[in-house]
Amino acid sequence: MKRYACAVVALMFIMLSVSYGQINITSSEIPQQIGTYFIYQECYDVTVDVGNPGGGNAWNFTSQATNDTIDWLIVNKNDTPFANDFPTANLVNKSVMDAMVTVYGYSELTTSSLSGLGAGIHTPIEDMLIIYDDPLVTPLPMSNGNNWSWHNTDYDTIQGMDMVVVTDMSSQYQVDAWGTVQVPLGTYSCLRVLSYDTMSTVTYFQGAPLYGDTSEYISYCFWAETYGQVATISSQDGETNPNFTDASGLERMSYFTTGIAEDESIIVDYKLQNYPNPFTISTEIRFTLPEDEHVKLEVFNLLGEKIATLVDDWQTSGEKTVKWNSEGLPGGIYLYRIETENEVRTNKMILLK
Repeated sequence: MKRYACAVVALMFIMLSVSYGQINITSSEIPQQIGTYFIYQECYDVTVDVGNPGGGNAWNFTSQATNDTIDWLIVNKNDTPFANDFPTANLVNKSVMDAMVTVYGYSELTTSSLSGLGAGIHTPIEDMLIIYDDPLVTPLPMSNGNNWSWHNTDYDTIQGMDMVVVTDMSSQYQVDAWGTVQVPLGTYSCLRVLSYDTMSTVTYFQGAPLYGDTSEYISYCFWAETYGQVATISSQDGETNPNFTDASGLERMSYFTTGIAEDESIIVDYKLQNYPNPFTISTEIRFTLPEDEHVKLEVFNLLGEKIATLVDDWQTSGEKTVKWNSEGLPGGIYLYRIETENEVRTNKMILLK
């Protein structure tokens, strides 16, 4: 569940964007259209250059190796399972983490602020609801030099064990630098936000503290006009130097589009899958056609470059299997996309080398 929890925390910052030149963020500049869809590459334990406070920075986050990806889709709140738990939310992001877990992040956007309200995690076994008693409020409009803070305490009772887990989270934010940032999606003028983050967890048994742990991180978020957050860097636990080079994680945007219907998003779907996954040399891509139609099946890398066209002709209805040989390609994550007259679906596959 660690990855899901990290996704929930990161989600609270995804929607912000900045203007070129004079830095001034208003509510109209924040991505909010239903159907906006974006993919981040995740890089673990990497070396980074975080730059310096002030202007004139030129950040480049394209050389680090990709370990995984995470995708988000802005959806209609009324189509989500936790809509009634967030009555003031008007901006909802959805991510299908795997075939079993879906994360929904709920925010409220006004002319004066963007407030992270919490999240819901849906699984076939049970649902988990996270509601911030104190929303993560980012003031708007926002410009260079602005600063703000956030604090929230969550109490989780473990049923049948007389145990309570108390999680205390706090962050201090400052817009401290600007320049250009290069990510797989492109190069953009951006604003950098520095944050000092602390999370303390204490487990109580029958009212007495049983176990406690505290984590402290330094993070940087890079925001670009139209695209919102294009990169995020987190230090190793316990880091105290804001000029650190050893990062525990880097997320960088590799894909962005608008106007995607929810059933067209990149999700795990029984109609499109590959086996084995991960694979070492070849894999079989399987899909089901409900009717006779023209089909295009293509493979892309995470830079959006087309690697192969496997099918591009008329196909009859029914179950189909297409073999793809990756000979000569480096290991990593690849996307395969099926396109018909009625739908577009995309999945991920992992090549091990």
